[in-house]
Amino acid sequence: MAEIVFLPQAVETLKKISEGYDASVPGYRDRAMEQLIARFMVLEYSPEIGNAHPDPFLALLDYRVLIFRDYGGVYRLLGASAYVYGIYGVSGTDEEWLQE
Repeated sequence: MAEIVFLPQAVETLKKISEGYDASVPGYRDRAMEQLIARFMVLEYSPEIGNAHPDPFLALLDYRVLIFRDYGGVYRLLGASAYVYGIYGVSGTDEEWLQE
């Protein structure tokens, strides 16, 4: 079982994503954020569920990508932990966010 660690940049992005949801619909923001965070919590039991990072060098360092709806997260496996480095908006097959 892996420990999930959200690094500061990922936490800040989660806050921004939360602020972007329509608060006028009761419970919508909370449900959306719960689903997004739950997707990353899957790493606890299946840390290798994400695809290898498309950059070959980063893939060799065990960086992986986890996609959920309109968001993608870059994380790295180190020992018994999965470190979530960043969460980015994605659109279709656009992979520019991976270059950041």
